[in-house]
Amino acid sequence: MMSSVRYQFYPESRKCVKSALRTPFQHIAVPSNATLIIQTYVGGSSDPQEGVLANIWNVETGDGVPYILTFTAYGCLPLSINYYCKEKGWIVES
Repeated sequence: MMSSVRYQFYPESRKCVKSALRTPFQHIAVPSNATLIIQTYVGGSSDPQEGVLANIWNVETGDGVPYILTFTAYGCLPLSINYYCKEKGWIVES
């Protein structure tokens, strides 16, 4: 049986805490209704080996609030999720 582990990093104390993940793991993927905005390099772009080629996707939600996903072009690894919150404005998770 595979155990679920959570890692939390606290920048102010420079500590990383390992604990049990008590909630179901939510898989991150590009939804079928996503629209490709652009393919671009994240990081350096003066040399092909300096950056990571990424796809940036727009997803419309049922309530009309879009969110933006950035995944690597190769391997489809998540880099960031950006969404709008009425109380706080734009939230960036990476």
